[in-house]
Amino acid sequence: QFLAGIEALPAARVADAMFALLDSIGKLYGMSLDEKHLKVLEAGRSALATQNNRPLLAVIDEADRVEALRLKGVISGNSGLNSAHRAQLLGYLRSKHADLFVEITREWEEPGTIYTTEPGLRRQQEALKFIIETEIPQVARQIGEAASFGDLSENSEYTAALEKRDQLASRATRMQAELDMAKTISHDMAASDFVNIGTRVTVRLLPDGPEEVYTFLGPWDTDVENRTLNYQAPLALAFMGSKAGQVVGYGQGEEGRQWEILAIEPAPGI
Repeated sequence: QFLAGIEALPAARVADAMFALLDSIGKLYGMSLDEKHLKVLEAGRSALATQNNRPLLAVIDEADRVEALRLKGVISGNSGLNSAHRAQLLGYLRSKHADLFVEITREWEEPGTIYTTEPGLRRQQEALKFIIETEIPQVARQIGEAASFGDLSENSEYTAALEKRDQLASRATRMQAELDMAKTISHDMAASDFVNIGTRVTVRLLPDGPEEVYTFLGPWDTDVENRTLNYQAPLALAFMGSKAGQVVGYGQGEEGRQWEILAIEPAPGI
């Protein structure tokens, strides 16, 4: 019997062996198109679907989220399953673990948006307020004082004050435009099971380096000394979307580095 009634072997291990065998036979038949391989493939498909899939469905029923994610990959990429059987198994798996089939939302690629924490947003708002309410009026007074000296064509203080006013006005305009694009990082984003904006990630520098912790927040939250990075930075983007157990690489040649992702969790305060 297949899976059912076998107490000596865990059903999940038997299912894994059958999936692996079917995948190998499917690849072999795909390369050879040999009739004898097709017969073995059909026999394997029949064995896998025995008892109207009840043993397989029981394996899915007992799978926790991590195991279900692994099964999704095994089923999706199996070269021996026919399309109908694959769809049936994935459909049942979806009914038990719907979140595994949700497409990753790539907030870090969202155009016209700058994600930030609430404190980061307040800091940027205060910085803009300081420019508008303090620095620009101060420069305006300097312009007035310099103009009172007369002969503006050779008045270096007047020219310098005008340049500073223009720089401040340009900076304020840019900052306001960025603030108009600001969105605060949500807890749902930070609670992702993949590296996302708002996550804190524990990694190991490969091949045998120390563990490191990186936090990915907005451009107004950056603290490089404490490894809090702007999610828009190239190094941060190399991590985005990766999951625990995966390896992330950044840089080339002697400057290249690789990290294994050990854990992903919400950043403190998100």
